[in-house]
Amino acid sequence: MCNRLGALWADFTANEVDISTKSDTGTYRWDDRKFEIHHCTTCGCTTHYTGLTKDAEHELGINLRMLDRRQLEIIPIQAQ
Repeated sequence: MCNRLGALWADFTANEVDISTKSDTGTYRWDDRKFEIHHCTTCGCTTHYTGLTKDAEHELGINLRMLDRRQLEIIPIQAQ
């Protein structure tokens, strides 16, 4: 993903997490329509993405920068 989003991505499979938002998200498709990027319709911040291809149908990324800072500080981060 473009580093200009300023996101801190955590990758999961779709069955590992449930996503809930306080408001609706808007979407756009990226990378030859392989991913659908979700963003807050109020502030525009990128919240998460989902894979759209058969190979990536269970791929899901969450922008950890949407977490409260105290929550983020206790999560171990592994660089790839």
